[in-house]
Amino acid sequence: ALPVLDAVVQANPDDREILAFRGEARSKVGRHREAVEDLEIAAKGPDAGAYAKFQLAWAYVYVRRLADAAELAASLAAEGGDNPVPFLLQAEVAGMRGDDAAAAEAWRLALERYAARGPQAADRRDECRLRLASSLRASGRDEEAARVLSELEAPDAPEAVEAKAGAAIDRG
Repeated sequence: ALPVLDAVVQANPDDREILAFRGEARSKVGRHREAVEDLEIAAKGPDAGAYAKFQLAWAYVYVRRLADAAELAASLAAEGGDNPVPFLLQAEVAGMRGDDAAAAEAWRLALERYAARGPQAADRRDECRLRLASSLRASGRDEEAARVLSELEAPDAPEAVEAKAGAAIDRG
């Protein structure tokens, strides 16, 4: 697929959408530095879409440019509205940077955005709760983590039981 995308980019060097697709493809095959090159071009300009910016943020993560990833994640979250995905990215990047408080806040914001999505999003909400509780525990906020875990929609799921046991051990 990359040779085809290379040919399409060569024929359309100013098409940022094609660069975004090639950047994503390069990232998927582990060519992250090249992906960043494409995606930085694709994500520039006032008409750059969230898709290219999101892909660029992840490419930054892969090349360990966490400050750039965090900045882009914050920008996407500010533009995100009701979309939880930018907040998931923001939470992941904050966690990688060791900023557990910021990660917890981003997990909370993602959870809020999943709240209106009905029963089909219960697993997503629980994933956010589990990750939120983990960030809270890492920040020493064990009681708040226990409260979040008490709100799990599938409290008997293996990962939920494991998280609740860990929280109970931490609390003594």
